[in-house]
Amino acid sequence: MGEQPAAQSLRAVDLLISGGYLATQDDQRRVIYPGSVAVAGSKIVAVGPSSAVDLGCAPRQRLDAHEHVVLPGLVNIHGHASNSLIRGLGGDRSLHDWLHQVCWPCMAQAGDEDLYQGVLLSALEMLLNGVTAFADMWPGVPLSASAVAATGQRAVLAHNIKDFGDARRGEAELQAALDAWRQCDGHADGRVVVGLGPHSVYTCRPELLAACAAEAARHNLHLQIHGSETRQEVEECRAQHGCSPIELMAACGLLGARTIVAHAVHVNQTDLTLLLGSRTNVSHNIASNLKLASGIAPVDRYLQLGLCVGLGTDGPGSNDSLNLLADLKLATLLQKAISQDATCLPAQTALDMVTRHGAQALGLAEHLGSLEPGKQADLILIDLDQPHFTPRHFDRPDNILSHLVTCATGADVDTVVVAGRVLVRHGQPVHLDCADIQARAQASSRRLLQAAGLLG
Repeated sequence: MGEQPAAQSLRAVDLLISGGYLATQDDQRRVIYPGSVAVAGSKIVAVGPSSAVDLGCAPRQRLDAHEHVVLPGLVNIHGHASNSLIRGLGGDRSLHDWLHQVCWPCMAQAGDEDLYQGVLLSALEMLLNGVTAFADMWPGVPLSASAVAATGQRAVLAHNIKDFGDARRGEAELQAALDAWRQCDGHADGRVVVGLGPHSVYTCRPELLAACAAEAARHNLHLQIHGSETRQEVEECRAQHGCSPIELMAACGLLGARTIVAHAVHVNQTDLTLLLGSRTNVSHNIASNLKLASGIAPVDRYLQLGLCVGLGTDGPGSNDSLNLLADLKLATLLQKAISQDATCLPAQTALDMVTRHGAQALGLAEHLGSLEPGKQADLILIDLDQPHFTPRHFDRPDNILSHLVTCATGADVDTVVVAGRVLVRHGQPVHLDCADIQARAQASSRRLLQAAGLLG
């Protein structure tokens, strides 16, 4: 009888994740071991030492996180998901050659079913690699939104707007982008956000860029744009417009806290001042930049100056994988190499890029990016019971951050939870058929390449 009042005071929760290393990514960047996270509905309701959290909860479902790290879901802030259909075709080409010889000619042949299967394949790949939220630019936003609804992830989507100097085309593309926003924003129980995606200063006239900026301001929409990716782009912009791509974006009203500039590899001090003053977000896409020989952005300097820099995979046609953790190690080590400073871009800062900074860049910092009560229950478990995570020093739990950045890859992701729903368990999707998705994407890719004349 004496124990009944205590039992009645237990908090009913839907999910209790217990006993792991918690890399909370909260304002104090606490690492708690052993720690627990309690989830009710779609939200986190308790985070803390297991000895305190577990005793206060009556869970409907429990996940044992011993020998695991629990951290916020990864955020991929730049990509083109449907380009999984042209994976492996972009080797040994510059960005200009890859776009004109492979990407645009092939993807122009994609029908609705092809685009859907390409996005679904990429979303699945990202999900298995621990990516719970991603940004994407491509036509066919309703198809992408349907794929996100199927996988259970979150996404900030944008119709990729281009006019190539044709004013009528630009007007039609902007209208299509606004139609997609009206149709799909808030889709999938609010997990889909839709904004605008003017491709770049070299595919859009300044008038179109300004129109995109005006519509984004009018409707408070998120913006995505490529910028200063290659030296060729910067030189051509200066020759045509008398300024850099970043300066042109500023003149057109595109920069701001709702905007992600993808790449920003070749920027000068004036560009940096504009990015900083406008609180514009930058996506660092290291694997794609290396493959296309575009260069290496000095992101450690950007971070030290106070820019919000997140990590993007770019599309699977120019990366060719969507393994954000593998790209994080690459980004970290390259910054140390080019600066010849082993202290630059430390593990904690790197982890911020794929969690807190990513959430901020997508305009979702109030909901994502850390393990805190009141935030959405988007989190992942990484399996530490493997040789490449051994040894671990239990008296120094914060050293697990170094393991995450320099040892982990997407293959180590054991469990993925989005909005309190378990989507991946023991490395396998709970609700999706991998074999069927792969087979359908394979068939779509073959149709695409045949239509483009790249198959016999």
